[in-house]
Parts: sequence; structure tokens; C-alpha cells
Amino acid sequence: MLQPDVHRVGGITELRRIAQMASGAGIDVIPHVYSQATLHVVLSQPNCGWIEHLTNPSYWGLQRVSPLFLGESPVEDGVPALPTAPGIGLTINTDAVPELADWN
Repeated sequence: MLQPDVHRVGGITELRRIAQMASGAGIDVIPHVYSQATLHVVLSQPNCGWIEHLTNPSYWGLQRVSPLFLGESPVEDGVPALPTAPGIGLTINTDAVPELADWN
């Protein structure tokens, strides 16, 4: 089993390429970290039967923050909904940007 992270391997295209190579070798892929980008790959690859999903609130350091992105697919009974919005289905939460822009 492989557990690549879409944010560390080079994005959606590279994660999908890894999943395709793993499929050819008979290896399952359960990507690390749930995100809309990860969800798109999981839904497109037969050897990605699971997805990691965290239900904790968002934190920046030790401070709880508003989510940076809005529109995350809901998960019901352990199954994420298929995104229907354009792109990967997210919009930037402009109200959260000032809160997250503080690098002190």
C-alpha cells in the first residue's frame, strides 16, 4: 500500500501518475490527507478504494482558524459526495485570508 500526499508529490497530475504506476504493479493507494484534489484522484483510480478524512477543525499553529476553502464535499456514512462545482469544487474563503496571513 502506498500513501502519497497530493501536496508533496507535485499535485493532482503526479498523484494520479503514482496511482497509475501502483495499479500496474497491483499496489493499492490510500492518499495521505483528505482534500478536494485528493478526492478527484481517488474517484478516478480503481486502486484507490479508501480516502483519509479528518473531521477536526482547522488550526494554524495552536489557533483555531476558519477554513481557507469553502465547498468541501460532504461525507455521509463514510462516502464523500462527488464534487459538482467547477474546477476542484472549492472557493477561497476571503474572510479567512487575513486571519491566516499573519506569519508572526
